[in-house]
Amino acid sequence: MFHVIDDNEPLLEFLTAFIEDSSYQAQGFSSPVDYLEYVKSPGFTPPLAIFSDVQMPKINGYEMLQKVRELYPSIRSAVISAYPSTGSVDRDHSCVYLEKPVSMESLERLIRTFASCVENGPDPKLYECKGSGDPTIFALDQWCCPHAARCKKHEA
Repeated sequence: MFHVIDDNEPLLEFLTAFIEDSSYQAQGFSSPVDYLEYVKSPGFTPPLAIFSDVQMPKINGYEMLQKVRELYPSIRSAVISAYPSTGSVDRDHSCVYLEKPVSMESLERLIRTFASCVENGPDPKLYECKGSGDPTIFALDQWCCPHAARCKKHEA
């Protein structure tokens, strides 16, 4: 299961459908406030990863992810935004930063990478903590593959 948080309803529906077309379950939330309420509920089950927009009303995606991580420190996340990466701010809040428009190939690869990370642990053919030359994948300790030795320590 993946969770998608985006206040843009058409994009939320598209991302949710795309994940489901990739053979995974997805649950969408149009409000980061509603998502945080769900995260704090007894029925919450951590997803394989969270896909979140940044600019949303009341609370932005980074603030939401920080609050989620206070409860679930090892949760994986990808930020999808129309704004260019701000470097260290993005790295401090998310495993991956994708700039809109996102290529379908990148999105599908990321979905499979997150799923593989959870199901099989780190796979050097699919995932490297340093990003395999992909500047949108950040080295974030346990956020890439929680508790995986190759992700625990890294060089910047």
